Amino acid sequence: MDIAQINQKSILVDVDFYDDTEEKALLGTGYPSGARNMLKALVTKPIAIPTSEFLSYFLFHRKGSDGYGNYEQIQRRVKVAESYIDTCLRFDGTSVGLPSKGRPPRDITEHVGESISLSVVSRLFGLNEADWTPLPSRGGKRALRSFDFEIASDGKTIVQVESKGSAVENNARKEGSVPNHKRSIRGKKDDLSKPGVKDPYPASVRYGAIIALDARPQSRAKCWLVDPDPEWQAYEPKTLRLLKRMAFLQSWIGLLSPRSQLSASLATRLSDLMTLRDPFELDGLPLLRGSGEPIKYASLSPNSIHSTFLAGKSRVVDSAAGGIVIPVREDLLVFLAIREELVGVAAEQHFASIISFDYPASTRLTTVECVLPKSRLSGIKMPPDAVSSGSHLHFYLEGEVHYTPSGLGFGFLSIPD
Repeated sequence: MDIAQINQKSILVDVDFYDDTEEKALLGTGYPSGARNMLKALVTKPIAIPTSEFLSYFLFHRKGSDGYGNYEQIQRRVKVAESYIDTCLRFDGTSVGLPSKGRPPRDITEHVGESISLSVVSRLFGLNEADWTPLPSRGGKRALRSFDFEIASDGKTIVQVESKGSAVENNARKEGSVPNHKRSIRGKKDDLSKPGVKDPYPASVRYGAIIALDARPQSRAKCWLVDPDPEWQAYEPKTLRLLKRMAFLQSWIGLLSPRSQLSASLATRLSDLMTLRDPFELDGLPLLRGSGEPIKYASLSPNSIHSTFLAGKSRVVDSAAGGIVIPVREDLLVFLAIREELVGVAAEQHFASIISFDYPASTRLTTVECVLPKSRLSGIKMPPDAVSSGSHLHFYLEGEVHYTPSGLGFGFLSIPD
């Protein structure tokens, strides 16, 4: 399905325990009571993951790692992900599944597995995509197997998730690669439980999630949960959450506005936080311009809803959000944006606001004022209303923009004939 034509607000997912043994473990006292209570509720009925949240994880699941560091890398990655969605997944208005013919490449099911796994576990701890970052890969034959993602959750718990994705004939049954994935997660658990073995990425709790998709009409995605042993450690979850969220802000603001003083100041502040014994010493100290004045952004004009941070950038015409547009193919652009409220949070550096930001997920049909450098026009169709202004083109495109809990916005905008 063409990604610009996906017309559903949420994706239903059936969540269940892999078996009675895993249920007993996941609801045991090794897990926080709040997470246990939420998990009990999740397995009683299908959960509705906002499509914006799913797509955010699917498109940018490795943002911050190698290959997602700049405009050109994001462009290449988004092109690949868009083609995967177009040819290898089915959005039927209810959930996500496989097309009727053929099986998707393995990395497609892995990406879907990550997207749904992180969405499910996020609900247990009140997390969003600003919190998750990939664990570094550990190579070599003797490298200890580790879990896929690490998170500082609510400031009390560090969580890891091992996610697996499967394409099967019928996801109501544990068939195909599903049992193998269970054994793989168990193998990592056993490796990390051996006497004298130290986990290279220790965590407070761990979850294993196996996601299965099939091609049956109107079938829902399936998530089976398993229990890798929790291992409590004397770590600082609150500090880890702060550092991950600061890294998230620096990464995205650096992409959307790489030459801004805010981007440079965020990079410096993040470096400082990572070297301090107590990063909270800098709580409330705003980021500064070269002049020594706090970084603030005034309104573009007396009646504008946008600030000067978005001067020269692409903007949602009826919402305080904006960023950049990137060509995906000749008739399609991807719009990457950030809420301006979050820009203020980043500049003001009140850590309570950074640790707690969480916005409603939504999808809205809207109009984007696109600003694209002429140097990046190669290979795209010229919009009919494009106006030249210096080294840039200005034009308007309509499309659905997805807003995520982390404060990001993104959408795929078709260029009309």
